[in-house]
Amino acid sequence: MAIFLDKKNTGMKRKFNLRGKVPMSLLVLSVVLFSQCQKDLPTEAAAPVVKMVSADKISAISTSATTLPITVNSADFRIESGYAFKLKRDFGIAGDDLSNGNVSSLRLFEDGVELGPAHSIHSEIINYGRGRFSHWGNVLYFSSSDNTDPRSNGRKYTYTVSSNTTTADQNSTSGDIITEPTEAPAASGPIGYAAVNWVTTGGAAGATVTVSTLSALRAYAWSSLPLTIQVSGTISGSGSVLVKSNKTIIGLSGATLNGVGLRIFGNSATDVTKNVIVKNLRIKNVIQIDPVTGNGDNDCIGIKYADHVWIDHCELSADVTHPDWEYYDGLVDISKQSDFVTVSWCKLMNSWKGSFVGGTSDSGKNKLHITFHHNLFNNIAERGPALIYSTVHLFNNYYLKSATSSGYSIGARYSSMVLVENNYFENISTPVRTDIDSEQGYVSGTSTNIFKSCGALRIRTSDPGITVPYAYKSHLIPAANVPATVLAGAGPK
Repeated sequence: MAIFLDKKNTGMKRKFNLRGKVPMSLLVLSVVLFSQCQKDLPTEAAAPVVKMVSADKISAISTSATTLPITVNSADFRIESGYAFKLKRDFGIAGDDLSNGNVSSLRLFEDGVELGPAHSIHSEIINYGRGRFSHWGNVLYFSSSDNTDPRSNGRKYTYTVSSNTTTADQNSTSGDIITEPTEAPAASGPIGYAAVNWVTTGGAAGATVTVSTLSALRAYAWSSLPLTIQVSGTISGSGSVLVKSNKTIIGLSGATLNGVGLRIFGNSATDVTKNVIVKNLRIKNVIQIDPVTGNGDNDCIGIKYADHVWIDHCELSADVTHPDWEYYDGLVDISKQSDFVTVSWCKLMNSWKGSFVGGTSDSGKNKLHITFHHNLFNNIAERGPALIYSTVHLFNNYYLKSATSSGYSIGARYSSMVLVENNYFENISTPVRTDIDSEQGYVSGTSTNIFKSCGALRIRTSDPGITVPYAYKSHLIPAANVPATVLAGAGPK
């Protein structure tokens, strides 16, 4: 089958052509806030204290290294056509034109999350939207991430521009090519979405306790205090442990939850559970419907109405010898407007269902930004993960053996956006598909992966050139090295 690739894929590392006679050009970062009222700068990047300037002064700004926040009333947005809106102004840099369709260095953000691809074809902004944009001449043509009206969806839109010349050297054709820095996060912290806006720290601010019984685990996990909870030995039972904000649950050597899952559940979109880490635990055989209480919806790890969660070096498993697909549910399911989650260095094994991200109630919420990296998906029938209304980055994961001949690994539907980068698929029935439902998702990066003894990809949508707003390149390894690296490093230590 054919895989349709968009020629406008800009890749994960943006390059700037710095023309000039000086060794290093000065960068001008102009951050423009689009909202009906003044809001704080995103916490994603450390911003210096600056002076506000009026919008009518923007064209007079000269080359400098000053960050200049400028508030623009959302009434300045104009409807273009379809999903496209436009903003006309002097951005202080050259826009794309017929002679060079990639000259603009403008980057566009929605609530701190980068939109894209940039330099999109105008017809695709109009017809498809989903964050596509183009700075053409002195007009910004753009769409929101979920095709809602940016004048009324309540989100904060910002952009940055980088001046690539000094005034005296605008006609120079010589210069160096440099790339954006890719500073790696601290080795002890999360990579990916769990470190966007602020870094997930769990219970680091509180005391450390050790538990070896289910009752003690339930009590400490439900405490309102920040805590690091060390799990010792094997704790058996049924149902799930409810986890409140600011918790780290970490297994000591050999720690296992047998039949007992973790629920990282908030109460609503305005009452979320925040800042949770689960690490170094084995969680297995969690029955979906608790045989003791009759309560359902039990997963190894369930995440709903949660913000900033990091699942790291865990082993999550069920039992594919059980004939009933509904007896066990997911290994890690993420839904109900949860956001900024990283699942890293985990083993997800022996289950009919791996990970389900999103649900139909998540439509139009602009949540569910999830990173999966360096995980082992072994003997999973489907959902590795399955995606609905979500934005997901999967890199350096090892997919080993489908549990059924008709299953799949990555399933993107309902406008989900998934970047599939440097993964290794081996003996997988259908590695990637978008055709589960009539409402399909979008996939980028398939050419960077290795598919060994696999079935065909079933991708029916064009590549939108998906990018992510965080640094990770220093942790990205070649796809060929993934099996040995993941097998050696994934799971509890």
